[in-house]
Amino acid sequence: MRLKAVSTNTNQYGLDVEFYDGSITTVDLREWIETGGDILMSLRDPLIFKQFKIIDYGCALQWNDDEDLAIDAIHLSELSRNVHSQV
Repeated sequence: MRLKAVSTNTNQYGLDVEFYDGSITTVDLREWIETGGDILMSLRDPLIFKQFKIIDYGCALQWNDDEDLAIDAIHLSELSRNVHSQV
């Protein structure tokens, strides 16, 4: 699974994600950030949260060129499924 495009949405920790397989979904990273301890604490700042880039040929998102501030495409897909299955 690889990321084609990612953008923030109106949810403070929300991302609109498009994968190369054509699927499009919304992911809320609030719980992921809140359970990430000190490593992910900087992502609570909305300005920093919006400054990500797709890396490794679409395999992950990364913030601030920091390896610890990254999430892989498979994890994003799983978080999306968890949200949609709870609805």
